Amino acid sequence: MHHRFLQRAATIGMLVVALSLVAACSGSTTTANGPTPTSQTPVAATPIPASPTPTSATKCTDVPGFAGTITPNPGMAFNNVPFPANSVGTTPVLHSNVIGLFTIYLMQVCAPNTSKAGMQSFYGTQMIAQGYTQSPTLPFDGGYQAPCGDPYCWGYPAIAPRYVGLEKVTELGNNLVSYQLRLFVPPPYPTCSPITTPYAFFLAQHTAVPLPPLTVIEPGDGSGSILSNRMCSAGTANSIDTFMSSELGKLGFHFGPFNPGGNASFNCNGFGSGWISPDNSYAVKWETAGGSAQGNGWSWALQSCR
Repeated sequence: MHHRFLQRAATIGMLVVALSLVAACSGSTTTANGPTPTSQTPVAATPIPASPTPTSATKCTDVPGFAGTITPNPGMAFNNVPFPANSVGTTPVLHSNVIGLFTIYLMQVCAPNTSKAGMQSFYGTQMIAQGYTQSPTLPFDGGYQAPCGDPYCWGYPAIAPRYVGLEKVTELGNNLVSYQLRLFVPPPYPTCSPITTPYAFFLAQHTAVPLPPLTVIEPGDGSGSILSNRMCSAGTANSIDTFMSSELGKLGFHFGPFNPGGNASFNCNGFGSGWISPDNSYAVKWETAGGSAQGNGWSWALQSCR
């Protein structure tokens, strides 16, 4: 849903206008000399389907794009997603798929005997009845938890949570309504023993710093202005490096030596260079090379300096 991306841009101020839902095919790795390119698994994607236009059809199977469709069944552990009676829908279509990120599918549905408001009310109540909880954010690019912009986003609590977004609700006439479901399948979850804290979307000490999907954090340590955390996230060292450098860049962080207040002699007791916040009040850096595989994830370390 395009207006949701615009809201994310308004929130972060520095988001590139050309940001697409498909994750980039190249990323970067943080080194002593700053980010350097690394490879990234290409995205298999399909264009976002256009919403059907109002029609004179009196049943969903006569609406262009819905002829021959079947009773909706999203599968992929989404069998508890509800659908209005007599709905028809398409098979979910892969939209994006990148190692270490959520895989995204798009599904088109048409329902009779309802309205836009009725459809929104149906999902607003029935998703909760099925055990979902309303989510204020969704990983629209597969990783970064961006604001939804409306109440029609839900998450299902599980070891690796999955998400659903209701989009493009359109009245077609004759009490027919079409809509799109955006389905977020989590990456394989890491085995982060002995770290047992819940998944974190952002760094607790600096809540503008996003973290890769399915990240757990060990309690921090450090002294003075430096805080160190041991992390474990889904994916690989490469996918974590790519996520961090890409998302921080979109949020207005820049890489360089950190000297608070312009004091060149101050370097956070040897912190050196890192990704500096847009207001220059703190910096972060991370290290994946010294980590290790944790099942389907990777252990890594992050430091912040303020």
